[in-house]
Amino acid sequence: MEISEFREVLLKEIGYVSSEFEAKENFVGFISRYLCNIPGFMLAKIYNHYEGRLLEGNVRSFLQARGKVKKGIINTIQNEPDMFFAYNNGIAATAKSIKIDNIDGTDYITEITGLQIVNGGQTTASLALSMIKFKRDDIETKLKKIFVPMKLSVVKSLEKAQLIIQDISKYANSQNKVSEADLWSNHPFHIRMEELSRRIIAPAVNGNQFGTKWFYERANGQYKQATYKSSDAERNKFEKQFPKNQMFTKTDLAKYMNIILQKPHIASKGNQKSFAFYANKVAEQWKKDDTVFNDNYFKKVVASVILFRGAQEIVKKQGYNSYKANIIAYTLSKIISTVEEDYPEMTIDYRAIWQSQVLSDAWQKQIESVSKQVNVFLQSPDRVVDNVTEWAKHEACWTRAQKEIYFTLNKDFVAGLISKEEAKQIETDNKKIRKIDNGIEAQKAVYDFGVER
Repeated sequence: MEISEFREVLLKEIGYVSSEFEAKENFVGFISRYLCNIPGFMLAKIYNHYEGRLLEGNVRSFLQARGKVKKGIINTIQNEPDMFFAYNNGIAATAKSIKIDNIDGTDYITEITGLQIVNGGQTTASLALSMIKFKRDDIETKLKKIFVPMKLSVVKSLEKAQLIIQDISKYANSQNKVSEADLWSNHPFHIRMEELSRRIIAPAVNGNQFGTKWFYERANGQYKQATYKSSDAERNKFEKQFPKNQMFTKTDLAKYMNIILQKPHIASKGNQKSFAFYANKVAEQWKKDDTVFNDNYFKKVVASVILFRGAQEIVKKQGYNSYKANIIAYTLSKIISTVEEDYPEMTIDYRAIWQSQVLSDAWQKQIESVSKQVNVFLQSPDRVVDNVTEWAKHEACWTRAQKEIYFTLNKDFVAGLISKEEAKQIETDNKKIRKIDNGIEAQKAVYDFGVER
């Protein structure tokens, strides 16, 4: 990303040359570190030009002026721009390379390639939002009074860049509490899931001529961020492609997949603990063989979303408002477990769920019958823990559920199963394609790195 073009325009508009990019350099191996100031007006223009791409290394995306920190930043911009430097913690950024020119005895950064703001996304987007939201003449005058402290790390090694950026993002985020799920947003697994969600088109259903896409929100707020300054027409177009009800988060993914893995007690422990468990599973698998996380895997994830949300509607209609999430988790896990026990050569056809984009009648009837038994089981008087919600979090609860909840799978449901041999072949084919894609991506990354240098 080159910003010399912005600098030339901004220097004309500001009318003077300040020491906004005066930098002190400290070389440590493959990292060069700089302390500098960047004008608020420039930062706002850059963000409004590149939008969310500037924050891809950040653990979350800015949404709206909500929350005490965000409102405080907006208030300072509007009412005390001269004090912004004193009040604000500044931003932490990374880059692949920079160019420094000496102007009148002062060093200025005139070009930055691969700029990523890894901490301070709220500060950056608040400045940009002010430029759009408030009166132009007034806000530009205020933004030109603002200078934002910036700690810039230039990571020269392509191989180590992703890991370094992830660690900088993790340790720099201290203005707001950041969850473990947020800190893991930049793992390659999530980046791949995001890429797949933007590329893979779901089958057209309900008489529609065009398929839609399922939006995976890798960083909190990405869905709203995508249209935060769009016109109504642009927003409607985006929502037709990515319907609101087809957005799911990384904690959603973890919970639903834990259920698929027959870990309903883990899924019942809450978003962060459920996420931590699944994150460890993914991290281990990624080291062994990342080709497992391919197109077919993404479709299975979406199928798990459809399963959970479909079961949610069924359980809600049954009137089980108490312990609903626990009933859903145990119901789905128990159905999957029963398939493995009673039909060892068969497995769930997640591909069929993806193709139809809804639960079949067979699935709905199976969920209806099993959820009734699960509801009775979870509230059984002889449970070990009095609190039902807490009882559902114990592995002992799931162990007993596997033994004590018994049912025969419906014939129509069994007819919809797929042989494990066929499922394995589908997975093998998708892993081969993913391996080819990995090679292409690696070559592209090397090429892009050479061109940018």
